[in-house]
Amino acid sequence: MSDAAVLIGTCGWQYPQWNTSYYPEGLPADWRLAFYGNEYPVVLLPASYWSQGREAINSWLEETAERPEFICEWVFGAEGLGQDSLRDGIAELAERVLGIMVTLQAQPDATQLQEIARLAADYPVCLDWPEAEPGQLHALLSQAGLAKTVGICWRGEAENVAQLDSGRLLVARVPSEGQTPRSLRSLLETLITNASDRQVVVLFDGNPPDLEIVDQAEVIVNLL
Repeated sequence: MSDAAVLIGTCGWQYPQWNTSYYPEGLPADWRLAFYGNEYPVVLLPASYWSQGREAINSWLEETAERPEFICEWVFGAEGLGQDSLRDGIAELAERVLGIMVTLQAQPDATQLQEIARLAADYPVCLDWPEAEPGQLHALLSQAGLAKTVGICWRGEAENVAQLDSGRLLVARVPSEGQTPRSLRSLLETLITNASDRQVVVLFDGNPPDLEIVDQAEVIVNLL
């Protein structure tokens, strides 16, 4: 785990728009993650990337050193991806895995809760369920006996600040669109206030994420 109190990155790095606006012209596709890692310490590895297979995973490791670290997205029932394949892919990344984000599309059943518990035994895990009602994930984790070990991904909503008190890893997944220096400072101050001794990870989303906003967030963190 990084020594930095707050790690800032983006949801994915394979955006066609970045091929001309961010990555240098002529940079081989295999080198883009290394280029990204020189600037940003963490990245969400979206569930859709797993379909690229073991060869892609090996290239991500071969072309980079210690950065970026990965928050690995896990989606139950992802097309063409069995749970064993997901586990194997995460294991291949080994110590570069900072945590796992389990993205939910519905209330998990008993089998899925058991799988979440198994993941949480090996890695810091947080749940991301954008459609959940306030307090719904808290109640779910409490009923399953997972409130202390499994966190809840925060989307920056003021009504869901209570989500920040669970789990071993504090993850915020927020849109880059519409952010201002004031909103970024408020977001980061809220996370740091609730961090205790946990690692904080902020992942900016978008199509593509706005890297000017990501850079602004890094500047603000260094000033706080």
